[in-house]
Amino acid sequence: MVDDGQWLDQASAQVLGFVARRLLAESILLLFSARTPGPDLRDLPELEVTGLPEADAHLLLGSVTHAPLDRSIRQRIVAETQGNPLALIELPRGLSATRMAGGLGLLDAGALPGQIEESFLARAAELPAPIRLLLLLAAAEPAGDPALVGRAAARLGVPLAADRADGLLTIGDRVTFRHPLVRSAVYRAADAEQRRAVHLALAEATDPSAAPDRRAWHLAAAASGPDEEVAAELERSAGRAQARGGVAAAAAFLQRAVALSADAPRRTGRMLAAAEAALRAGEFADVRRLVAAVRARPLDAVDEGRAGVLRAQLTYASGGGPAAAVPLLLSAAERFAGPQPRLARQTFLHAWAMANVAADPDLLLAVSRNALEVLPPGGDDPLDLIVDAVARMVTDGRAAAAPMLHRAAGAILDMPLADVVGWGRASTAAFVGVWDMEGLGTMAARQVRLVREAGALQSLPENLIALGHALLWAGDFEEAEATYDEGRTISEATRRAAPPPYIIMRLRALQGREAETAGLVADTLRASAAAGVGAGMTAARWSAAILYNGLARYPEAMRYAVEAGEKHDPWHSIWILPELIEAAGRAGELGVARAALERLVETTAPFDGDFPRGLQARNQPCSPRATRLTASTARRSTGWDGRSCGPNWRALTCCTASGYAATTSGSRPGRSCASRTTCSWPSAWRPSPSAPGASCSPPARRYAGVRIDRPPART
Repeated sequence: MVDDGQWLDQASAQVLGFVARRLLAESILLLFSARTPGPDLRDLPELEVTGLPEADAHLLLGSVTHAPLDRSIRQRIVAETQGNPLALIELPRGLSATRMAGGLGLLDAGALPGQIEESFLARAAELPAPIRLLLLLAAAEPAGDPALVGRAAARLGVPLAADRADGLLTIGDRVTFRHPLVRSAVYRAADAEQRRAVHLALAEATDPSAAPDRRAWHLAAAASGPDEEVAAELERSAGRAQARGGVAAAAAFLQRAVALSADAPRRTGRMLAAAEAALRAGEFADVRRLVAAVRARPLDAVDEGRAGVLRAQLTYASGGGPAAAVPLLLSAAERFAGPQPRLARQTFLHAWAMANVAADPDLLLAVSRNALEVLPPGGDDPLDLIVDAVARMVTDGRAAAAPMLHRAAGAILDMPLADVVGWGRASTAAFVGVWDMEGLGTMAARQVRLVREAGALQSLPENLIALGHALLWAGDFEEAEATYDEGRTISEATRRAAPPPYIIMRLRALQGREAETAGLVADTLRASAAAGVGAGMTAARWSAAILYNGLARYPEAMRYAVEAGEKHDPWHSIWILPELIEAAGRAGELGVARAALERLVETTAPFDGDFPRGLQARNQPCSPRATRLTASTARRSTGWDGRSCGPNWRALTCCTASGYAATTSGSRPGRSCASRTTCSWPSAWRPSPSAPGASCSPPARRYAGVRIDRPPART
């Protein structure tokens, strides 16, 4: 196999061509790949491998660029690569999302083979000076707009004569190069004065009303030093880019504005804004560089608070642990409280979420009290409502916070993109706090869609976790696993640590996959303990309790459920209670079951939805006072006739009922369905009538000794 045959030296090409022509009956294959076969390889049998169809090329490009690109930039890349899969994959490699935004990052080919560039430059060097300037002009215009290139060429006095460019440039419906390397090589070979001249011509030829952002970028590239007017225009472009091209484009504009800022205070503000945009885009190296530069500058209270928030987020992202980030966030929130009360609320909410991740009840109480003491009374804004609600929930209990949580949940479903990106992940507290799992799914799906469309990769994995939990509550296992896989892919692309495996761990437990679940639980316990993530330890023990209850190994399930009480967070510590009630009740630990049931009733009683009422009814049969489950109680506990809970809960309830009945009647628990309570399931999910647990649904059959590894496709 001889790859890149066009780069063979003449002697090697002659020898290999000679041998190839004389291979007849021998069991030898000599295969060359070449862009254009040289004279020594001609007349050999050929198979031309053409590029991908345009639609497929766009799909492939989209799979390797993890930030939104302007349509014109995507089209130019596809056109110039001619659908070559290798070029589509390799061209964005080594370029950050910020450098890809707007297409101008493609001008820097530092990661591309220099040898290929040199060959193109040698051909360009032989062209007349006006044609070389035309090549540079076309290279500096990333959208490939022939009309714009024509107007700029006229300003420079350059003929629009692509036919004199030795095949390196084509001007038709679009301006394209023979190969993307031609474009990068020509641009990099030009001196600074030449680049500034062509960018100025392009800026002057660009209609400021039709393409203000493109014009601002060209003006910035034409600047020879600080220019406050251009920096201000770039700052305005960043706001427009946020809505059009996403946070990566905004970060690119802001970082260029920083470089051109002449006014010191404005430079500081732009540095902080650029760092915040880069953080949302997942570009942590840029964030660290900008934050380090800001620390050496004089800051007012607001700027000091913004820098503190960035340091807190970097601390957490770098593995410093959530508890270490909380003091930085509280300090920043106190600085914001006077001049920027809304920013103070958002920062307190982040601190509350971090304390929740740490699962430290004392820290959570301290943050909640601090918020109520420092912040002024809030209004009807979603942010005001959610901060007041979660703080009251911790300080005064769920019953006191219930009205405010309901109001917050209603307002959150309509909040704008800026809030979704800024603090939307924490808004799940409103729905989980009132046990509205259907609302959680609606909210999480909306936020994932908005964040994905905006290209806010830093926020997307966390929002996917919320969506994954909602999908698991609804019993949609396949989609839940897909959200986990997407989060991992995004984290790898943005060079972040992989998202915590809470979704996949809980899913494997629900599916009864003991070996996989046990491994995930052990790994999560170890990693969470090292990172100070108490919520991770609780989530792991919750999954273990689900698994071992499903395997009818109740002492093990109870041990994990009890150990989960060592760390407390407002969600996992409550979600595990049904597992603890079932495990303790079946293991004969009646006092433990009674205490857990009282806690569950206390947290669900203030809320009148189907799901909390169903939870109470489902777990009453496992309490020490219950000896059997009637059919009517079973219907109530399966989500009040199945209106608001997923199939896994309806099925699990059926088997909980029958299994507990078997326990109280003296038969072996968990191995047969003593009750004939019926759940409605598609016939494809049902086993043969003679199978163990045939009267129960698939997830429930885990209790009857039958494993279901994968749910059926959704219909």
